[in-house]
Amino acid sequence: MHANDSIRPVRMLFLCFALAGLSLFAGACAGFMKPAGNEPKRFTLIVTNGTAGALEPQGCACRHAGGMERRAGCIAAARAAGNPVLVLDSGNLLFAPGETPSRESLLSAGVLLAGIGRIQTAAINVAASDCAAGADFIKKAAGQVVLLSSNLRDAAGELLFSPHLVTTLNRTRIGVFGLTNPAPSCPDGIHADDPVPAAAVTVKALQRARCDVIVLLSQLSEEQNRSLIAAVPGIHFVLGSSDGPARAEPVRSGDSYAIAPGQRGTHAAVVECMIEGRGPAFIYAGGEHAESRTDMQPARGRFTFRLAALDSSVPADPAVGLLLETFREDRARRRLSSRGLHYQDAVPAADMSGLTETVRRRAVRLMNEIDCENRPIAACAADSQLCRDMARRVAEGVRAGLGDSAVGFSVLREIQSRTRRNDIDLDKTGPVQ
Repeated sequence: MHANDSIRPVRMLFLCFALAGLSLFAGACAGFMKPAGNEPKRFTLIVTNGTAGALEPQGCACRHAGGMERRAGCIAAARAAGNPVLVLDSGNLLFAPGETPSRESLLSAGVLLAGIGRIQTAAINVAASDCAAGADFIKKAAGQVVLLSSNLRDAAGELLFSPHLVTTLNRTRIGVFGLTNPAPSCPDGIHADDPVPAAAVTVKALQRARCDVIVLLSQLSEEQNRSLIAAVPGIHFVLGSSDGPARAEPVRSGDSYAIAPGQRGTHAAVVECMIEGRGPAFIYAGGEHAESRTDMQPARGRFTFRLAALDSSVPADPAVGLLLETFREDRARRRLSSRGLHYQDAVPAADMSGLTETVRRRAVRLMNEIDCENRPIAACAADSQLCRDMARRVAEGVRAGLGDSAVGFSVLREIQSRTRRNDIDLDKTGPVQ
């Protein structure tokens, strides 16, 4: 027997083991690596708009909505649902358009930005109105939140803020940029470029950055949004406007969708996305106007949209609640000081057992803010039976979850009923007989 004849079986056996190993490796790749790459990529965009400095809920007592505590609660609930969340604000955040900031509104704006940072907002589109106190104010107060504007420039012609943000969420590259309306007068030393050419330059940059999704945070009017979408292709979502009311359905224009969360921060737009292809656009898969989109190239993905009212059905976030209560307490101290009075940090006349620290501090603040017998309840509760009773009423109202205005109305009505019985009740309606 030739020597090579005895080696061949060994070589054949080695080759069989090698092929088996390759087969197992390929099976492992097919079983684990490939599905991970093909699995749909899900994420959620949450955007608020036009807050205009409103820290507290807006509207009448029966329809209060908005406020930082409920905004934070809505975002916490979305994160608890499991999908990665990108929180954005489309601008006009700090001041009402045309407002000259006062000391109080500057303090309020600082607290608003602190709350925005606390809820891990990724980016804010800076509107012209947000620069009413100067660009340096918002830059210093924003902390780690990215400030965006593709068309706001300083006197030297340099962009004041980052033109765009590229971030990754669940293996998805998302490009975000912001535009503000050049029509309203800008603060001194600031001007806004024409938004259409600014958008064209920015969208090209985001496409070169290989973004899967391009989002515009807009403080343009609804009409300007429509014109811009027609002139600048490649934008998937336009979130916000300077004048549009909250809308329960997105408005499609070509391959883009305009989504309006409304004004005063009373609603949040919650956009849940799923990317499963590499087409140019998305299909709207929710609501009455869900689409099959047979009129376009293969879709990149699908999305649903809901307009979340930030009303009493949304649990308030405790951490943001404490931040805001501290601000309200400081404001009450300043107001009392302007009257030559001292803030009372405790009111022993009222039973506040079982209340959380934040709720207890709120009750004490209201007792300092509401007058009884021409003095704050907190100041006269020790020597007046009426004021002691009103302190208890404040504590009961806070314990029951009533808002500040409801507690105040209840107390004032009770004071009137005891001390001015011949007057018309505060809640009496109709003509006097």
